[in-house]
Amino acid sequence: MPKASGSISSLLHLLRYTSVTWLALIGLGAMAASGQTVFSGSFSASGTMTDCTSTPPTWTETGTVTVTLTPAFSSLPASGGSVSGTFTLSGMNSGCTTSAASAQGTASGSVSASGAVTLTLQSSGGCSITLQGTVSEVSGALAQACFSSDELLTASSIDLTSRSAGMSGSSSSGCVPFPSGFIPFTSINYVTAANYNGDHLVVGAPSPGLLEALANLPLPAFANQTFCDAQVQLAPGQYYPSVYVPTADESGGNFSAFSGLLVDPATNLPYPNGIIPSGALSTVFAWRIGAAQVSSLNPNWIATGSMPEAMSMQSAVLLPSGKVLVAGPFGTNAYLYDPATGTFSTTGQMQVNHGSYLTATLLIDGRVLVVGGETQPSAAELYDPVSGQFTLTGSTNQLHGAYHTATLLNDGRVLVVGGLAAASYPPPSPVADSGAELFDPATGTFAVAGPMAMNRAWHTATLLADGRVLVAGGWLVNPANTFTIFDSAEVFDPSTGSFSLTLPMSTARAAHFAALLPSGAVLVGGGFGGPSVDLFDPIEGAFTPTGSCSSEHNTGIAVLLSSGQVLVVGGDDGALYTGTSSAELYSPATGTFTPTGSMTTSRTRLTATLLQDGRVLAAGGDPVCCSPYLSSAEIYTPTVEGLVTSQSGLTFQFAQGNSTAQSQSVAVLSTTTTIPWNASASTYEGGNWLSISTSSGNSVPGAAPTTLTITANPAGLSAQTYYGSACSRRLMECILRSPSLLC
Repeated sequence: MPKASGSISSLLHLLRYTSVTWLALIGLGAMAASGQTVFSGSFSASGTMTDCTSTPPTWTETGTVTVTLTPAFSSLPASGGSVSGTFTLSGMNSGCTTSAASAQGTASGSVSASGAVTLTLQSSGGCSITLQGTVSEVSGALAQACFSSDELLTASSIDLTSRSAGMSGSSSSGCVPFPSGFIPFTSINYVTAANYNGDHLVVGAPSPGLLEALANLPLPAFANQTFCDAQVQLAPGQYYPSVYVPTADESGGNFSAFSGLLVDPATNLPYPNGIIPSGALSTVFAWRIGAAQVSSLNPNWIATGSMPEAMSMQSAVLLPSGKVLVAGPFGTNAYLYDPATGTFSTTGQMQVNHGSYLTATLLIDGRVLVVGGETQPSAAELYDPVSGQFTLTGSTNQLHGAYHTATLLNDGRVLVVGGLAAASYPPPSPVADSGAELFDPATGTFAVAGPMAMNRAWHTATLLADGRVLVAGGWLVNPANTFTIFDSAEVFDPSTGSFSLTLPMSTARAAHFAALLPSGAVLVGGGFGGPSVDLFDPIEGAFTPTGSCSSEHNTGIAVLLSSGQVLVVGGDDGALYTGTSSAELYSPATGTFTPTGSMTTSRTRLTATLLQDGRVLAAGGDPVCCSPYLSSAEIYTPTVEGLVTSQSGLTFQFAQGNSTAQSQSVAVLSTTTTIPWNASASTYEGGNWLSISTSSGNSVPGAAPTTLTITANPAGLSAQTYYGSACSRRLMECILRSPSLLC
């Protein structure tokens, strides 16, 4: 259901207190459930009085007002019906004298089948006013002069700032405003992966009085009714789009559509049937949001919190905590993105200003190696996520300015390849590309590797399944700032420290993308070579063409999703540094690309980082070179059939009637000591549809990780949600690359 914009309805009330009758303008949404308060707000009003001896003869009123109507507009029959209700007011009068203000009265009227409203408000002193309008907007004009104690009030200005509490309801726009000042959660624990409808749950600690406030919210007028607000603050400083009006079941903790996805934050175990027990609602609650509206132009993309500063050509890396470190490129600032809150926060300062195109690589011990950049091409430093601080380490042996790569090897070292051998771009004269070197975290030093068959810049470097590294394409800067683009590729073997050429790509490429597929092949495509794409076979050492992208995606990013598909996003659309919002999915099964919505804005020279829950964070960049840079960020949520990760583990999604088994492999490894372990799978219902291979083994430091294959088989299952668990139990310490599988 698409969201439509709407506004708080307006209503003129005639209110009376003591000897003065006066007018105040208040906001009123469409009606709530029978007998419930639909508006509670603050008001201010001013006017003139005939007998006021002060100069000028003015008065002002401030206070609060509540309105109760019955029945709810949304509950009226199709033919319309009558409404009645009351209003009360309390406040202060500041004019000729200062005194307490109070008033009350009744409201009566009708609503037609088309939503036309006629409403008469009458104060206890006998003054009345008739209002007409629609469900979405009720307004009126002063029907008569109202006298009380021979005093005439002539309103010169009337104003009210709505502070609704529990105000909601339907409107002609199809949405309702979220109650102003109402924040449901004190903190957010997590956001679930998408269910079959593409919806998510925001799960957190409820604010005091949340359940009482929910009782004052009306039921949605239709399925999946949303609030009108583009961003709703569900917790302090945390905003979410496409927030649904809760159903009666949801207000009571029943989220059966999220069975298996909704887990207890304290135990990480699923709530049975997706229902939060009534006794737990005071400590945990959930609110449904729709990250993907069916009619949206970008169904998979939603905005998240913005970075504290605009960035392009920065570097980003996922930390073991699940947060994302974003470093550079302007100055020494670094930031952390927290997926649980959707916000960025400042962390420690880098020791040097690396400039554009620095790299950040996660080490096996959890630290991050930052290398090179246009400003400091030989500098390197380490970030410690525990202390949040950066410290310098050994300098590189070669200059790694713009367009180098840094790849973590299985033995814990980092292979740094190429880049411009200059401290600026464009360089003042033709400049050579650098070669390769290895960083050893144990010593904090770099050692020259290679030599390479050809030094490169703006290439890709991809870790292969066998531990080698594929280095493909790239360019060399020539005189007059022209470029030679390479079709060659070579493979680095850590066991020998040497490079060897492969067969060439189908076309020369630079500023392209690459991603390792579950099959062990490498997807290499786009860039300055055009939208064509190749598959590299590491056994044959050869490239073969596969499907083409819709865009060249120069400087774009390729991210392997947990479903086995590859998300290719952003970059240039064919004109250098003219960004694209295009995003598309590559399916290894069909060898084709399909659109998957578009980002909310065009981004080139962005970062795209896979999060632990299977979503992707796209941040920064610029729509057109070279300014303005972007501080905004957005989240991609996969909603495809297959397997995705979530807070409750790995979620297998199948279309109804699909009986094909789906599997996912994870790796068990240890970096410190030999760990014996055993693995098992169990289901809560539906029989033995979940299985796990390799039931036991030992994780040995330095050895290849042990692969566990988890398989879900939907054959014979009915159309509903099933959940089970696949666990690895260990005697000491075990690290799973999919941490949510830990029991």
